[in-house]
Formats: sequence, structure tokens, C-alpha cells
Amino acid sequence: MSRNQRARAFSRPLTEIVEDSVAILRQDASEYAFIGLVGAFAACMAVLVPGLIGGPIAVALIAPLLVVIAAFTLATSAAALGVGANQLQPDASRAFAVAGLRIVAILRPWLPLAIALGAASYTADAFASYLGPVPMEAIMLGLTLVAAAYALPRSLCATALFEHDLSAREALSASAALVRRATRTITIAWSIVLAPAIVVALLGGLAGIDAATGAVIAVLFVGAMPGGAALMSQLFIDAASFVEAAPPPKAGARAGVAQRRA
Repeated sequence: MSRNQRARAFSRPLTEIVEDSVAILRQDASEYAFIGLVGAFAACMAVLVPGLIGGPIAVALIAPLLVVIAAFTLATSAAALGVGANQLQPDASRAFAVAGLRIVAILRPWLPLAIALGAASYTADAFASYLGPVPMEAIMLGLTLVAAAYALPRSLCATALFEHDLSAREALSASAALVRRATRTITIAWSIVLAPAIVVALLGGLAGIDAATGAVIAVLFVGAMPGGAALMSQLFIDAASFVEAAPPPKAGARAGVAQRRA
């Protein structure tokens, strides 16, 4: 593979991949919309109810619940896309059932993040009086950036699990490998999908984030998971086809590498 081929991970531009993802969602918009609405409602309740209750324990539950709901909504969307890839009609209820059967594999990569965010949220709320002038929005921004850095290499796990029938370990390895090859492209792709939630979060950070604002952000975030699943599906397929279409290295090049290793 040439240097230019190694620098690329996809055979199509991102704009074309986004257009194909939108076309896929339009074909069965009602099914994907139902998955997104169910996830968005659960996320809204997971943020709004503990936020209204208040207290360190209630606050500590918000982030873990949101991580679990988002991961399961993304996986359910990937399961529905997997059915559609087999020339069958995507069915939301069947996708929920299929995702439920692999709930352990779905949540395993995200449990460390959920636990860490819960512990950090509890600490920040319980010891807020000792933080001095540090605003809570700044702490939330820092936790969000850490969560994003953790989530990005795992953001294609659901696609690999349900559309390519990989094991949990294989899916995690495939997701991390693709993100290493195309970090910028995948980051841009997720930024497009989550743009509404990001904009509202930034505006809320300036004005102050209360329980209602947090619930709106959660709805926009989790509700976008079907779109994220469709886009990650197309990126995964495109990357796999590009690797398969790439010419193998020349025999002379392999011999030279072997001689240098020796």
C-alpha cells in the first residue's frame, strides 16, 4: 500500500457518506425515529428527575444513566441497520430485542466511563463548597471532554457487533483501529451528528445549565443516536471496502522489510 493509501481510510468523501446515511434513514424513517424517541424520552427522564430531586447521590446517577441509555440506543439502531443490510425490513421492536440479548457486550466498553463519571459527579456536587470560584459548568465541560476522548475509539463497537457479527473483543479492536486510522474524519462525523446537542450545551454553559436545559441536551444527544449509527455504519463499510480494494504490498517490499528486521 502506498503512502497516500495509508493516509486514507475511506474510498468516498465524507459528504457522500453523509448523504448515503441520510438516504438509509429516510427509507425506514418511522422505525429509526421510534428508536430515537424511546431513547430520547428515557434520557430526558434520566436527567430531569434526578436533577429536580437534587443532592450528590441523585446528581451522580445522571451521567451513568445517560451513558447506558445512549449506548443501548446506538446499539439498537445498529441492530436495525443490520437487519436492513440483510435486505429485510428494519423493525424497531425486533431491534430492541436483538440488542437486549447482547446487553453485556453492549455495555462492557462503557461501564468504566459510567462509573468514573458518576464518581466525579458525586465528588463535584458533594464538595462544591470547597471548589471556590470554579463554576459547575466548567467542571461539566471538562468531564464532557474526557468522556468524548474515551468514547471516540469505542464509537463503532455497536456497528461491528450487530452489522458484522463480531465478538465484543473483536468489535472493540476493529473500532479502535479504524479510529486510529481516521480520527479526524470520525470526529467530524460525530460532530455533525451531535451538532444540535453541542450548540445547546454551549449556549447553556454561558447562561447556566439547570435540570430542564440538561434534559433538552440529553434529548438531542440520545435522539441523534440513530443518525450516528447510520453514519458509523457507512464509514465502517467504506473503510472495509477500501482496505479490501487496496493492492497488496510488493514481494520486494516485504523482503526488504524482512531483511531490515533481521
